[in-house]
Amino acid sequence: MAFRDIRQYIEALDKTGDVVHIRQEINWDLEVGAISRRSGEMHGPAVFFEKIKDYPPGYRMLSLPFDTPRRWAIAFGLDPNIGVTEIQNEIQRRIGSRIKPIVVKDGPCKENIILGNEVDLFRFPSPMFSYGDGGRYLGTQSIEVIKDPDSDWVNWGAYRMMLYDEKHMGVNMGIWNQGGTIFVDKFVSKDQPMPMAVVIGADPGSHWAAQFRIPAKDSEVELAGSLRQEPVEIVKCETIDLLVPAHAEIILEGEVLPDVMLREGPFCENHSHECAVRLNPVFRVKSITHRNNPILTVTPGGIFGLNPSTMPAEIITMKRALEERGIPVVGIHSPDETFGMLLIVAVKRTGDVNVASQIDHIIHAVMRGRPTMIMVVDEDVNVSDMREVLHTLAARCHPGRGIRVRAPEMCINTAPWLSHEERELSRGANVLFDCTWPIERPKEEIPRRILFRDSFPDEIRDKVLKNWKSYGFK
Repeated sequence: MAFRDIRQYIEALDKTGDVVHIRQEINWDLEVGAISRRSGEMHGPAVFFEKIKDYPPGYRMLSLPFDTPRRWAIAFGLDPNIGVTEIQNEIQRRIGSRIKPIVVKDGPCKENIILGNEVDLFRFPSPMFSYGDGGRYLGTQSIEVIKDPDSDWVNWGAYRMMLYDEKHMGVNMGIWNQGGTIFVDKFVSKDQPMPMAVVIGADPGSHWAAQFRIPAKDSEVELAGSLRQEPVEIVKCETIDLLVPAHAEIILEGEVLPDVMLREGPFCENHSHECAVRLNPVFRVKSITHRNNPILTVTPGGIFGLNPSTMPAEIITMKRALEERGIPVVGIHSPDETFGMLLIVAVKRTGDVNVASQIDHIIHAVMRGRPTMIMVVDEDVNVSDMREVLHTLAARCHPGRGIRVRAPEMCINTAPWLSHEERELSRGANVLFDCTWPIERPKEEIPRRILFRDSFPDEIRDKVLKNWKSYGFK
């Protein structure tokens, strides 16, 4: 059974011990951010703040809702103790088909309707996450809903949004994502504002769907149904012609202005570095609807040593893209410490075809600049064991022909190593490390790596494991 809303999901986190309720008053200014970051760095639980300074009782905040593998599993109704690979496999199984949404006439997100001059974005306890941030961020765990005016395609995205005043926010929406492309090609080119709805506190499946990178014209709301294994109930907005999840906590309705760009940031991005200030489009809010006692879902920028919640979605997108193009993928992994900027792909050796030469082209065609580093290894390498991965890089990657740099290349413009000019153009470089044995090298001439798991007879290995503690090991 799918979670109807974020409230049912919190109840599930309570049952497994994966959320902490803080009932004492906490300041939205830095204190929320400090607690959230500390819990994230310790791979700790989600944090449910039940009393926020300067806000009335009932205005609450859920931080880090989906930021560990345990919570990924819980979000999909799986055993929280299963491994990341098992989670990936289950998600991949589910997204093989699409489940259309159900349009309803009303929903909990309409319990309070605020229009016109009464609109005030500061009615919600958006946090100032870190010292030096450009402002308070209301959109860090949200869904942005945009419709292509020339078709029936509705795109869901996930872009950070910084508050300017009671009715305006900056949107980090660029040409590397589909929403930004629609905005530039279909609205800015005609000097027209773009209708947009911002959804905060939807069910887990909807949030995950918004973070997947799927082909243009594909439907994230149908993908959300697949992930939930039940249709999403959606309801019409009050002031714009868009449909949004009916059980969400907060809906902001408005338009992105075609002729206004304001400074947005700094803010800590996925790579755990403060991103530079940049000029971004501005979202003007015309209407707010929300549930009684609304829950604001938030997540601080990249936490060192913790993969952001987008990673499983992106990894599965890349894995499917490779498999659909005939690449024999055995394993795929992005280490926590690399925040999705490094992808490790294990492939099966197939005849005289060097699949490593194809992988970087496929991934960058699909992901449009992310990841910036790709490492391709043979099938005998455990991609989730960084000792094996680093050993493979040192022992099998030729320092000359094994490293291929592509530049200039589209990339995410928040990467900390970009120059000012590269950041403005969203152009940088990407690199592939080919750590596979050369195809022309006969299989019998490939050196054998000596590891406990595959260098001894089964009976010897089983005996050693059985008697390990009796030998004196802990």
